Amino acid sequence: VVAVGVDDKALAGQSVTVRLKRRVWNSTLRETNFATGEAKYVTEREDRKVAELQVVTKVEPIEVPLEAKEPGVYVVELEARDLLG
Repeated sequence: VVAVGVDDKALAGQSVTVRLKRRVWNSTLRETNFATGEAKYVTEREDRKVAELQVVTKVEPIEVPLEAKEPGVYVVELEARDLLG
């Protein structure tokens, strides 16, 4: 993780929330006219939080240990606020 300021230089001391989320899809059969023989499924995407860490940036990039314990699709989300909030 590295934070970059408006001057395109690394910003030290920035608090960053790092989240690891596992993306899962749930499909359900939708009620349709079954006389046509076509089934319709509704698929919903859900992101389940696996881990959340607070880190503080340095001038050089820092490594954040994130572990995916089961196979699947994962999303890494980073959140920080500027000086104005």
